[in-house]
Amino acid sequence: MMMKNDDDDVSAGIAQMREKYSWYNDDDGVSVDNKIPPKLKKHEIHSKTVTPLYTFDWYVKWISSIVLIAGMLCTANNLYPINLYFHMGGLAGWLAVAMIWNDRALIIINAIGLAIFANGLLQYYISAESLAIAQTLS
Repeated sequence: MMMKNDDDDVSAGIAQMREKYSWYNDDDGVSVDNKIPPKLKKHEIHSKTVTPLYTFDWYVKWISSIVLIAGMLCTANNLYPINLYFHMGGLAGWLAVAMIWNDRALIIINAIGLAIFANGLLQYYISAESLAIAQTLS
C-alpha cells in the first residue's frame, strides 16, 4: 500500500491552480493574452469586471449610485425632505437594474428601501397637512 505524500497534494493543488488560471504565465508574471499588467506580482491574481460596460443597465446603475450619494449628502446636511426624493430616485434606478438582472436580493432590498422612503415622504406631507390645518383652526 502506497502512502500519499503531502508534497503530492501541494503539487496537485498547484497544477489545479495553473489549469484554472491558464491565462497566467507563472514564470515571469506576464499574461499570456496580454490582458494583465506585466508588473503583476506572483501572489497577485488578475481580476476583471464581469458586468458588461456601457449598456443601458450600466448607465442606470451608475446614475442611480450618484443620485444615492447626493441623497446621502442631503441627509448629512439635514436637507429634508429633498433627501428622500434623491434616495427614492436612486433606489428606483437600482430596482430597475435588479429587475433587468433578475437579482432577487437586489430586488428585495431596493423595493423595501423604496417603500420605507415613500412612507417617510408620506408621513412628512401628512404631518405638514395636519400642522397647516391646526394653524388655521387656531
